[in-house]
Formats: sequence, structure tokens, C-alpha cells
Amino acid sequence: MWLLLVLIQISTGCRSYYRQMGAVRYSFYQNDLIKAESSLQKVREKRNNGKSDDLICLETATLKMCAGDFREAERLLRKTRDSFDRLENQKARKAGETTLSMLSDDMAISYAGEDYEKIMIRAMLAISSLMMDGSDAVAYSNQINLKQQEIISKSEINPDTGKKSKESYRFVSLGPYIRGILNDASALNQQEVIRSFTQVCEWSPNFYGGKEYLERAKQGYRPQKGHGVVHVFLLLGEGPHKVEVDAPVTQMSLLLADQIVSATSKHSVPPTFASVPIAAVLDTPCPYESADVLINGTKRAQTETLVDVNRMAVEQFEVNKPWIIARAVARRVVKKATVYGAKEATDTDSFTGELLFDIAGLMWEAAEEADTRCWSTLPGKIQVARLELPAGRHQISLTPNTRPYIPPNAQRYVPGVSVAWEGGNSPSGPPHEKNSRATPGGKTIQVEDGRDTFVFAYIARDGLIGDIHVGEAGSCPF
Repeated sequence: MWLLLVLIQISTGCRSYYRQMGAVRYSFYQNDLIKAESSLQKVREKRNNGKSDDLICLETATLKMCAGDFREAERLLRKTRDSFDRLENQKARKAGETTLSMLSDDMAISYAGEDYEKIMIRAMLAISSLMMDGSDAVAYSNQINLKQQEIISKSEINPDTGKKSKESYRFVSLGPYIRGILNDASALNQQEVIRSFTQVCEWSPNFYGGKEYLERAKQGYRPQKGHGVVHVFLLLGEGPHKVEVDAPVTQMSLLLADQIVSATSKHSVPPTFASVPIAAVLDTPCPYESADVLINGTKRAQTETLVDVNRMAVEQFEVNKPWIIARAVARRVVKKATVYGAKEATDTDSFTGELLFDIAGLMWEAAEEADTRCWSTLPGKIQVARLELPAGRHQISLTPNTRPYIPPNAQRYVPGVSVAWEGGNSPSGPPHEKNSRATPGGKTIQVEDGRDTFVFAYIARDGLIGDIHVGEAGSCPF
């Protein structure tokens, strides 16, 4: 009995990571990065068991990117990437924590990231590198694809199909996209550009920009003399989050198991009144579908979704849901078996003794909490836009838009033709400078002849978070 009470004490407590991150997320989406970081430090101090430290590093990395500190963001992302990889390979530690989790819940396990988070770490590393000197951008882009392949190869065999359970995962096209734009306009790398954007089109068939890039590469197009290319990377909206939900089928299965065991055994089994909690991944609606890119006050482009993070996370959860439920069932069975074993060990035969053990068992089961830990400051989407501009200084600003990207006219697909925006979507959100610390009128960028310039921004809820940032070195050569 005392052992059960100790286990209950271990299991209880307000430990929900997502609830504790409420103040951080509120300040973050209100564009108060200083307060968000201060609140994040309080979360770090509360969660003193070290099992969520890597996750807090990821939250900090997002804040650093929005503040323009891409070097620190890269350091934190690399640290977490390597830590997650180590946790995957530390079988002894993993086995020990898994055993403990069966007596409490998954909060006892060091967080090693969801599959979509492991992919997004490498995606954010690639973008951070582009915003510096771009020297590691291709390597990080390759890591995106390699990690996806590794996740699939290590997944369990689905007993119904006989195939790897994660073979249905949708591949993220950010990796080949970045490789393609870094090789774009180079006559020596034309075939590599074609290969890259062919892959982009295969993995993201609804991404219009991929078709445009591929057609340009096939025609051997190069930007006209006296112009440079501006690549906008926009993080848009709030990303996926986890909530605790019940597994009703599991509840019925366990209820039947209770009745069977209780009817055929010497001792009763605690009845299943407490629910079996699992952490479901949900998407977060965004008021915006895209953003208009204004150059010197005139709309010249519109961002388009390359990576739908919400969709990726929810689809992966649906693939893994049977395994998640199975784990919850296993945990409940272990707890019931422990209660039954305690009755056997103490040779309990009185009604009062049985009742006390059953009550303790119910309290133990009710103390379970679904593991809602997740990278809560991820964006809902990664969007991109490409502009060819004359060399010189320009003002760039972004206006949130409630409609998705729609090619405005056929001229959009004519390589090398630069036209003012006609038709298409009308902006409906406030210009970012009304809701941020950005300089009035937008951000000044220096476009250089024959060079790429990279721009980064994060827009969610009411507008821009942090500022519009231009690549550290100004531009990267073609």
C-alpha cells in the first residue's frame, strides 16, 4: 500500500509543459520577445528535472531568430539536434526511463522530439545559415532529407500492411528548394538545379513556385544584368500543439478486461473510471494565408507555402496514433497488474483491504498526464517568395493576407519577365510596421548585381514578431 502511495505522489503535480508555456507564447505572439524570454527562464527553473531542457533550447532558438541573432539560434539548434540524436541511440537510458514511465507517465522520459520537430530543427538550421554566410546551408538542407529517410527506415512494421509504418510520411521539399536556389543562375550547376526543382515539384505538387523555378532552369535562364535576386523566407502563423484527449476504444477494452479479470480471479481489479490520456497533435488556425511583399510601397510578389508544418505534424500523429494508444494501454495494464500483485503479496482477503487497494489504484491511474511537450513556437507554415530587383537600395515590407497564393496572370511563368502585381489577392491585414518595432516604411535592403539576398520574417496573429531581417553578409553570390 505504501509503495502505491509513493508511486501516486511521483505521478501527481501540475506538470503540463504546454500550460506552463502559456505566458511565453502570449508574450511571443504579442511581439514582446524580452518578456517572452524572461517567462521562458521561469519555465526552465520550474522544470528542474532536465528532461525538457532540449525543448526549452528550441523555444529560445525561435526567439533568437525573430530577434535577428541567427548565430545563437544556430548554436541552440545544433545542440538540440545532437542531443536528440544521442537520446535515440542511448538504449540503456531509454529502457530505464521507459520502465519508469510505465509506473507514472511519459513525462518521466527525456524529451527526444517528435518526428516533425526533428525535421524542423534541420529546416531552421538551413534558414539560419542562409541568414549568415550560407556556408552550411546546403549541408543542413541535405540533413533534412537524410533525417526523413532515417525516420522511415527505423519505424516499426505495420502488421496490417507489412510495410514500414512511416512510409506514408510526406517529404519536406525545403531541402531541395534551398539547394536549387543556391545553384540557380549558375551555368555550371544547371543540371543540379533541374534535379533539385524536379524533386520540389514531386514532393510539393501544389507549390507554383517550384514549377516556375523548374521551367527557368530548363531554359537556362539567368537574371538580367544589373539585377539581383531577393529570396523571402516567411514563417507564418502558429504551429502545431498537443492537447490531452481520451482514447474511448481503449476505455471500452480496458473496462471489458476489468470485468473478465475480476470475474475469474481471486482479487478484484480496480475499475476503470479514470480515462486513458494520450497527447493528440492539433493544428492551429491562422488568420492569414500568405503575405504581400511590397518593394518601395508597391506589391511585387506574394509568399507561397512551401512547408505546411501543421499539416505535417497532424498527418504524422495520425500515422503514429495506434502506437500511442497501445503504449497508453500497456501502461494501464502494468498499473493494474501492480495493484493485483500488491494484493497477492499482502494476502488481502477482506472487503476493506480490497477497497483500499482499489481506491489507491484509481488514484494512481487518475494521476496520469498526457505528455503535451512540444516545440510550441514553431510556425504553422514556411512560405517563400522570389523577386528580381535592380541593383541598389530598396524598402521591403510585408502585409498579411487572408487569401492563399494564386498566380495573378500567365506572365508570372515567363522566365525573366518582371511585372507589377495585377489582380490576384488584395491585402486584408495591417502592414507589419503598425504592429512591430520595424522601421516605418519597411526594411532597407541592398540588392547587388548578380547576387542573392535573403530576407527572413515571422508573422502570426496580429502581425510581425521581431523585425524583418536581411542576410548578415547582405548578399550571397550566385
